[in-house]
Amino acid sequence: KLKLQEERHSGVPERIEAEPSAELWYKPLDRFLLPQASSFYSVIQPRIYSDQSQVVLLDLYSALLNDHLTEVVYPASFAGMSFKIYPHMRGLTLRIDGFSDKQGLLLEAIVQGFKEAQFTPAQFERIRYQLLTRWQNVEKNAPYQRAVDIVDVLLLEHGLQVEEKIELLEKVSFADIERFAAQFTEGAYVRSMNSGNLSRDQAIAMQKIF
Repeated sequence: KLKLQEERHSGVPERIEAEPSAELWYKPLDRFLLPQASSFYSVIQPRIYSDQSQVVLLDLYSALLNDHLTEVVYPASFAGMSFKIYPHMRGLTLRIDGFSDKQGLLLEAIVQGFKEAQFTPAQFERIRYQLLTRWQNVEKNAPYQRAVDIVDVLLLEHGLQVEEKIELLEKVSFADIERFAAQFTEGAYVRSMNSGNLSRDQAIAMQKIF
């Protein structure tokens, strides 16, 4: 049965947990008491920008994880729920949206799937091909859109143009991604945020799962 939290909060998230390797921010729903929430778990890895190939490996790794977890987490078991893993400037973020009472269960399934993830050479080649195709299609964008893309990359400290990403990805081997995956969480920092119809206790419990 869905429960509606009665907590109210200002528009600013509050940090309610802080540890050497993790922190948790919390913002309960403050307008409409709907039984839904959004949860974010960002794994911040300082090594990502140690060299340019790490940026491309991060993109490939997130695509492989999404592919693997989509198969592991049976969609029918979590109706009204969704998740996505995406790369950012400092690492990876897992986002979960949907009914708040099931988010802990979905997070457990995702974390278990993440721990057990074993990519295959065939899966690696398929996902790498998809990523290459997507980036090659970007090269075909209209000139004005390409100009916007180029400027966006130039504004990033460690940004790579799509042509550079394609060149690097073509050189990535299965052994490279296996090594990257095995080392990704070493020395990482987790920053989490829960927003919506979740109690503080629920948010803290979910942080411990991750």
